[in-house]
Amino acid sequence: MNKLDYLTQAKAAWLTNHPDLKLEKLELLARLAQTAATLSRKRNILLRDYSLEAWSYDMLAMLYRANECTPTELAGQAGVTSGTMTHRLRLLEQQGLIKRETSAADKRSATVSLTNAGRERIMAALQAHIAHAETFLRGVSLEDIDVAKRVIALLQERLES
Repeated sequence: MNKLDYLTQAKAAWLTNHPDLKLEKLELLARLAQTAATLSRKRNILLRDYSLEAWSYDMLAMLYRANECTPTELAGQAGVTSGTMTHRLRLLEQQGLIKRETSAADKRSATVSLTNAGRERIMAALQAHIAHAETFLRGVSLEDIDVAKRVIALLQERLES
């Protein structure tokens, strides 16, 4: 039985014993949580084909969009500590995906940018990610996608406040 069927059965069981319960909104949140978990698992499988993990994909994507950043800027965007960022940068540098350059003006400061291999890897992974999204959302209208994006953005905003 898939998890969505389980949610339908669980809701029906609750309503059998407590028909007065208002479960529609809770069911929506449960379905979103299940969908997010499934998407995350599938994304991780897809990224493995490019020798990436979710964090490394996100970092390479940030660097691609920014062209270059300081480790502090990257840590802020990724929401991790400077120690975690240092470790991650070391791993990506060892793989030849990024380069760090010390600032000539301030030897304590550095910038991080993608190598050619890093650019190629992130673009290949991005193209695969786009293809996966196209397949997953085939048959869903752009209007329905816009509605879903608005509802999810609203939920996200409320959860973060």
